[in-house]
Amino acid sequence: MQRLNPIAVALLLLAPFSNCDRRPAAPEQAITADLIEAHVKTLSSDAFLGRQPGTAGEPVTLGYLEEQFREMGIKPALGGSYLQEFTITEIAPVPPEEMVIKKGSDTYVFRVKEDFIAGTSFVDEPITVSDREIVFAGFGIVAPEYQWDDYKDVDVTDKIVLVLYNDPGLYTQDSTLFLGAAPSPYSTSAYKKGEALKRGAAGVLTIFHDTGLTGLNWGLVQAMATRPTRYLEGQEPPVTDLIPFSGMISIEMAQTILKASGNDPDYLKAALGENFRPVPLGVTASVEVLSRKRSFKTSNVLGVLEGATRPDEAIVYTAHWDHDGYVKGGKAPDSVYNGAIDNATGVAMVLETARAYAALRERPQRSVLFFLTAAEEMGLLGSKYYVEHPVFPPEKTVCVINADASHATEPMRIAVNVTKGYSGELDRWVDSAAASLGREIIPDPMPQIGAFYRSDHFPFVEKGIPAAWCVGGGDPMAGDSTEQMQIIEAYSSRYHQLDDEYYDGFIARNIAFDAQLNFLIGYYLSNSEQWPNWNEGTEYRELRDRSRAR
Repeated sequence: MQRLNPIAVALLLLAPFSNCDRRPAAPEQAITADLIEAHVKTLSSDAFLGRQPGTAGEPVTLGYLEEQFREMGIKPALGGSYLQEFTITEIAPVPPEEMVIKKGSDTYVFRVKEDFIAGTSFVDEPITVSDREIVFAGFGIVAPEYQWDDYKDVDVTDKIVLVLYNDPGLYTQDSTLFLGAAPSPYSTSAYKKGEALKRGAAGVLTIFHDTGLTGLNWGLVQAMATRPTRYLEGQEPPVTDLIPFSGMISIEMAQTILKASGNDPDYLKAALGENFRPVPLGVTASVEVLSRKRSFKTSNVLGVLEGATRPDEAIVYTAHWDHDGYVKGGKAPDSVYNGAIDNATGVAMVLETARAYAALRERPQRSVLFFLTAAEEMGLLGSKYYVEHPVFPPEKTVCVINADASHATEPMRIAVNVTKGYSGELDRWVDSAAASLGREIIPDPMPQIGAFYRSDHFPFVEKGIPAAWCVGGGDPMAGDSTEQMQIIEAYSSRYHQLDDEYYDGFIARNIAFDAQLNFLIGYYLSNSEQWPNWNEGTEYRELRDRSRAR
């Protein structure tokens, strides 16, 4: 297939936007790499202490964001305030030192973090699990629509259920099995804990089997699994957290347990077998887990540019300001999780997008909300709070445009839209904006990671609001293809690590390019009368139709 001239494509695709004829020449060019880089350098400095809600880094961060909006002329979205305060309840695990596995007179001692992670959502009093039998239950899934039942009629009452990570589609890559490579609702730990809880299990242990397809590794699993459970005050913790304990174990630990029980250590082959039945292993486990509870306040930051003719309708830009804080008692620079890429880049993008809107000669027809969220790393809590207490209700929100972790490289011609394929109507606006910059949009090449569900746009999606989340990551427009390897290296070695920080030679040009793309998507829509909807047959279409009917 011949490559089309991007300018010609842009002219064709921009035809539906003829009502934007008052657009000044290239307003997106107000977004520059130098300004983006300055924000990233500041926000990821040690002075911000890793920007974790509820720590000393929070007021420094909030003060900076408020000052930026004020200087740009972006008004507070909450009366006279930029801050939307809410309270978080936190249940933090106290890691056990060891887990003891017994088979007859043989005893195996496994070490926390090295071999396993375990915790409980019950607080203040230890949960002691003593000599409970382990039952291998495949993936721990019961899905009648796929003729899949891992439990059959096997009783797991007061036993520990051993299950595999994710769902069968990931391992087989069979598009007809669950959702193929993409994670299904059955893939989540919450589902597996809930299924075991219904059957009276004493706990769930999940084997983290690294397929090489998820982008995760044991180190990242450790970091995520040992994080506290956090939820909004006034909400109950998920019922699935009422199981006495749960945890994750390494491949090596799983194989040791299966060998000790006299079973084939190839658990994956067994779990995918056509006639699989749960296997009581005749092996017992003992562990003691404990959690502590506390509450603290944090704040979203919201600024608004009021629309000229339809101020009650809004485009929303989001990025999360928070990261993982610092290691208490540690020494800088290695004690601070600076979060330069995740997500000082996204915050910088939204700030400079706001500056570009504020510099327009004429305000757009619709309002534009700039929403810097708190507690994304704690479970999208700031975004979840906002959609229940919105400035613009769902029926008046045109779309949400998310910015989360852009790549520090030369500008990339190809950008991934994580949400591409869900809303063809919004996709057309995204494609049009991209074409005007000479860019191409592709869908998420790794849906199995579940990025669609893992950033601040998703609580909006759950209210029926279409979303876009674009990240430039392919075909450098300057430089060479080794820059794509730098992206892979950065994610594999720096993601949520202490060395995700600003450095000499930091390149912000691709980040600025992504911000320009985001600006144009919203700018086109802010001057239109269109209301993008989800594709027919998607679960979100009905939500959108109901909200728009109001």
